[in-house]
Amino acid sequence: MSNTIYHKIFKFKKKKVEFLIKSKYIKNKNNILFFGNPIHSDLNKINETNLLSEIKNIEGFFLILILKKNNIFLYNDILANFRLYYKKNTQSLVLSNDYNFFIKKKKIGSLDYEEFNFWMSKNYTSGDKTFFNNLFKFAPASILNIDENLNITIKNNFKNFIKFSNSNSIKSLEKSINNSIKLLKNTQKKIILLFSGGADSLLLAQKLKEKNCNFECVYFATKPNTFESEKGYRLAKQCAKKLNLKLNVIPIQFKINETKFKNILKVMLFDFHTCIVQFYGVSKILKKFGRNIEIVSGQSADSILCFGPSASTLSNFVNRILYIKNNFFTNFLIRVYLENKYKVKLFAPKNKFENFYFFYNSFFYYPLYKGDNTKKDISIKNKIKIIINSLKLKDGFIKMYLKIFGFLQGPDNQILIQSCSFHNFSNISLPYVTSRIISSTCYKQNKLKTVINPKYEIKTLLNNDCIKVLNSNRPNIIGLKKITSETPKIKKMYLKRINELKK
Repeated sequence: MSNTIYHKIFKFKKKKVEFLIKSKYIKNKNNILFFGNPIHSDLNKINETNLLSEIKNIEGFFLILILKKNNIFLYNDILANFRLYYKKNTQSLVLSNDYNFFIKKKKIGSLDYEEFNFWMSKNYTSGDKTFFNNLFKFAPASILNIDENLNITIKNNFKNFIKFSNSNSIKSLEKSINNSIKLLKNTQKKIILLFSGGADSLLLAQKLKEKNCNFECVYFATKPNTFESEKGYRLAKQCAKKLNLKLNVIPIQFKINETKFKNILKVMLFDFHTCIVQFYGVSKILKKFGRNIEIVSGQSADSILCFGPSASTLSNFVNRILYIKNNFFTNFLIRVYLENKYKVKLFAPKNKFENFYFFYNSFFYYPLYKGDNTKKDISIKNKIKIIINSLKLKDGFIKMYLKIFGFLQGPDNQILIQSCSFHNFSNISLPYVTSRIISSTCYKQNKLKTVINPKYEIKTLLNNDCIKVLNSNRPNIIGLKKITSETPKIKKMYLKRINELKK
């Protein structure tokens, strides 16, 4: 095991491939390199012959590198949580998980305005590209092959992550979480659960306790006290008490200034996020508990189990109908309502491609298309068309991959990964991001139940006491003010840095 930078240059004839990967890594007995935090029963059992069948059993976030005499092969995790950038010219190819490497080499490039406009709207770029010309990202669930002439071939590997099962989605989710906890327990590290008191983290706490794991619950509380922070804290406190667990409260000073964001922008430039809570929260966790730990988060459960809108609000309910059970009538009514509310022109899908594409490039969470995007996303639209045509899977799997290629490879996951990476730490586990859960959601989930009772799989597995706390929780938050949105101020800092870099 190594915690040093992997910096290698491979020469093919007069051309070269340069790697700069800042990550711990391990070389197994079959000379396969694993970066990030691959969680598996025995990495030494993986070889070139069984890799494609075994990759679905690797949890965590990871990059796999296989070096051959005349070829280099790279494989990544299903969500591309291990972010890898690359840029090619006629004589060289450079690959790094740190985009500052390209900045230092004066290789950052001019602005790609189509991706930039997409980023301005969504807070992330599409799954295989940044908003700088010719600076690419390794797309989620993919295989990248480099030959001796620096020709790059990228193959979608999503099919090899699909894990079919006869179990329903509730059983599959339970099996997956039990397996994740078993793998975590085998590491013999102390588990630090990011505990919000919501159903996702509550189920993880319940399961960790059932399995007698060595774990602590942590809640990030923003200071000064706010409506959102206090509401979350009181819910987390009640849920922890119900499970007889200690709740470690870590206060985070929520103060936005350029000094604080200088370091954040070194890791989050392509993924817009307010960042402060997670970035400084990770720092305090490491200071309090040390480095022989595994940070566990319930992140991504909403997006995987119900494509995002999981709240019990009317707007989220409507979103779920449009995502899962949409038709001409519901599309028409919602479109007219939103056009009047937001004073925009929206389009409902008219064919199968538009149904997929409007899902990918949606208006907020609504699978409707904003009229002024027509001339702004031509190349993005074309690559989504290629993805749809190449996957040759059922519609549910295609929509899941589009969600992965869009939102799920973006800031909400990257902020935890990159916050830890900045502090030279990579022991992160996301138990809801597994092949089994993703597959069962596409293959076995009851869509009508999801519309009415989002994340019903998690709620079914929670014990009755926890359900009562969730259902009855009405914390007294009178007198607390809602936090003022700092998004415009933070966005200006991002834009200032982008303008400094672009050619």
